[in-house]
Amino acid sequence: MEFEIAEMTPEQREMALYEEAVEHFGEKAQILQAVEEMAELTKALLKYIRYKDFGHGDLGDILECINEERADVSIMLNQLEVIFGDNSEDECLKLKHLRDFLDEDTRKGERE
Repeated sequence: MEFEIAEMTPEQREMALYEEAVEHFGEKAQILQAVEEMAELTKALLKYIRYKDFGHGDLGDILECINEERADVSIMLNQLEVIFGDNSEDECLKLKHLRDFLDEDTRKGERE
């Protein structure tokens, strides 16, 4: 097994780690953990908005928290890929929709 790991690319080693986490903790636990991490990111983002609107809080602490929570969410999203499979096709469709929306919005703005 040690030889196999040495032959893996960094991306393969990373995916193996996500797979190991899902296997170790179980799908349900990792899904719940993903929900928790997303809620923590939501809370951090709301603190950022509160800071921007009212000056409440310490911007450095808020930004540090956002970055930490973004990292946690990113890790959990990769574990959700292990559980639910690749969603790159859906992501491409969503990005195309975003591109179309932005293009249409730009054209609309030019007509006004």
